[in-house]
Amino acid sequence: MELYLDTSDVVAVKALSRIFPLAGVTTNPSIIAVGKKPLEVCFRNFMKRWAVRGVCLPR
Repeated sequence: MELYLDTSDVVAVKALSRIFPLAGVTTNPSIIAVGKKPLEVCFRNFMKRWAVRGVCLPR
């Protein structure tokens, strides 16, 4: 069984990834809207925390 979090909250993912072996994170427009941060900010926060070496962030 693989565990995915359906969220846009980087802090929650960071905390829960210490407890559970997460396979990944998913999200959708309604979850982004509830988080009150623009998609670009959410994407950048996730990439800063879990970016693969060589992946470029949009500016």
